[in-house]
Amino acid sequence: MKASFWDRLVPKLTEDVGVNELFFEAVKKHIKPDDQLLEIGSGTGNMSRSLSKEVSFVEGSDFSNEMIAQAKKKDQIENVHFSVQDAANLTFETSSFDTVLAINTLHVVSDIDTVLQEVNRVLCDKGQFIVIVPLFKRNKLSFMLVRGLMKMMKFRLWSVDKYKQRFEVQGFEIVYQEELNGKSHSAILVGKKK
Repeated sequence: MKASFWDRLVPKLTEDVGVNELFFEAVKKHIKPDDQLLEIGSGTGNMSRSLSKEVSFVEGSDFSNEMIAQAKKKDQIENVHFSVQDAANLTFETSSFDTVLAINTLHVVSDIDTVLQEVNRVLCDKGQFIVIVPLFKRNKLSFMLVRGLMKMMKFRLWSVDKYKQRFEVQGFEIVYQEELNGKSHSAILVGKKK
């Protein structure tokens, strides 16, 4: 998916839609006050801003110039920085972050293995990768329609087990998983760098 697709969505996201509280609480359980956290796919920065109270530093990143421009227009928070980044080619030094976070991002990246390798590279020893991924296993009509649309857009429609397999191959041990049953059916996975 090209950045221009996401750039076009920014006008629809200019209102502060807030943070998904279910996702926020799920992530909060796994971070520490002294963490240096990188969020990939941060969009306009709502989650990065919210997590800034829970960690030492947050780097919110997205490959959409417009998303990051919108994030930077909001009130500045001392321990939050935003940058345009390609998750498959991050510009950060090796071992820069304790935690990397990706919410509803992995199913849209072009090359998931390269992204996982980059995440592994920028994580400190024993660092963790926290992801929230959508699940498409329900048979309700609304889920079937969303699944069809996602398939048309060439988004990844993987099961939790498929994500876990890719994590293991790319040097992560899954230490936590849970299905999150809110408005959107999702799962959280936490992978520790081996």
